[in-house]
Amino acid sequence: MEYDYDELVQACLSIEIDELQFLAAQPDLMELFLKEMKGSPLTRESAREWLSKHENNNLYQ
Repeated sequence: MEYDYDELVQACLSIEIDELQFLAAQPDLMELFLKEMKGSPLTRESAREWLSKHENNNLYQ
């Protein structure tokens, strides 16, 4: 499934894809996510929590 960023955001908001799929479609973000998870389970919930933290720490400052 290939999307540009705006399409990915819309697909995630409309629940066409989940947060883990959202990250997987963006290699740079997925790399950061995997580094921070360090062997922890990769789930929709962990992706949702990580994205929220990432947005708060990097986008809204």
